[in-house]
Amino acid sequence: MKLKLLSLNDVKLYCEYVNRHILESGYNDNIIFTVHTDPIPLKEFIEKNTKRWATPVGENGWGRNWSHFDGDKIISNVNLRCVGENSLHRAFLGIGIEFPYRKRGLGTILMDTAMEWVKDKTFLDYIDLSTYCHNDPAIKLFKKFGFKETSVKKDFIRINGQSIDELQMTLKL
Repeated sequence: MKLKLLSLNDVKLYCEYVNRHILESGYNDNIIFTVHTDPIPLKEFIEKNTKRWATPVGENGWGRNWSHFDGDKIISNVNLRCVGENSLHRAFLGIGIEFPYRKRGLGTILMDTAMEWVKDKTFLDYIDLSTYCHNDPAIKLFKKFGFKETSVKKDFIRINGQSIDELQMTLKL
């Protein structure tokens, strides 16, 4: 498996990966890990990510993604992105690994990659993320990298009648 910083040439592959990954959430007793229950419309998703990746780092709307490839298929991803023009000192982190590739250390590799990348980004003071309170493997990974719990949104979403709490976490750089 190869890990690389994604380029604009990879945006369609990335969007296809995300839509495959969404379908794993809650499937076959898998942990529910996303608010999405259906794939995201591909055209708009590609446009949104193309704009994000083309925006220079540090400017409003920037984003960068790293993914593992198994052949020509993306199987994992970590991303850092701007959360708004008044929050340029913060980045939001997202991470995901397709089910068959979990428990192989890919999460640690992805987090190491993102943390190494932010080291020289002096404009960043914080990295924020959110996960669901029942996602123990993710919480353990984030705490390993120094993220601290900041708040819980009770009954954040309901999927198939199940109330799910969201956990907010932050890392001070």
